[in-house]
Amino acid sequence: MKRQKLLADALLGIFMLAFLSFQPVLARDLSSSKKYCLRLYGGLNYLGGGDLNQGMKGFTDFWLDMLTNEGFTNSGEYEPANRGVDLGADLVLQLTSKIGVGFGAGYIQASKESKMTSLKSGRTVEMKARPEASAVPIKAGIYFNYPLNKTFNLSLNVGVGYYLAEISTIYRFEEDGDWLEFNQEAKANRLGFHGGIGLEIRLSSKISLLIEGLGRYAKFRGFEGTYEQSAEGGWSDVEEGKLYFFKVRAFWSGKEFPYILVQETEPSGFGLSEAREAKIDFSGGSLGAGLLIKF
Repeated sequence: MKRQKLLADALLGIFMLAFLSFQPVLARDLSSSKKYCLRLYGGLNYLGGGDLNQGMKGFTDFWLDMLTNEGFTNSGEYEPANRGVDLGADLVLQLTSKIGVGFGAGYIQASKESKMTSLKSGRTVEMKARPEASAVPIKAGIYFNYPLNKTFNLSLNVGVGYYLAEISTIYRFEEDGDWLEFNQEAKANRLGFHGGIGLEIRLSSKISLLIEGLGRYAKFRGFEGTYEQSAEGGWSDVEEGKLYFFKVRAFWSGKEFPYILVQETEPSGFGLSEAREAKIDFSGGSLGAGLLIKF
């Protein structure tokens, strides 16, 4: 919370500095008719994941360690969910030729499926792990435009977003037609911050091509959701609660493995330690392209 407050204060300072810098231009241009610009963009996204990837890797390593202890030979490993897509649209009111304010919404996502195989004396155990993190940020920002020549403009933007965030995880074990699956979903709504720099290439008086790099700070706790266990034959069990991070000590090896799990109460007991609410890191950035349509 302290870090978010500092970022919010810094963002407000940037807004005020920009307003004071452009005040003479703003006073001169406000008498003219306002113009709008629609920004449509999409690209490749990278996000950190935080406890999502750490907990998923720990769960995978726990089972592989147990199978190794039982004499299995393992192949494959957990691959983190870092890469995905970033899509969005913003409507910008141009207060002047160089400064505007806008509102918009987007969609960011990252997922990855990992496959592991364990072999022992004709037995084959296959394990699949698939985490996914996604969010819909509802955004407000300030946009700066610096003409370089008649064709190229340099664009900058900073802003704040209210993130409708969600994570899901799937683990599935299969052996000789038998299967066991662990699924969980959790959601949280929190504030994040973003900024970007881009190059606008004018195609006509109304349309420009935009190439842009974006960055964001968005780390969230407070996820709530469901955890479901199911198996062949129709058996299932569902639990609701908060998304927790904790560590599990394996009694056969003494190693500790991080977990993330939706539980009704904070995990505690023998072999469990460092329990706290999980923090999912949506911070990262994207590189993409889009169109600017002026009207």
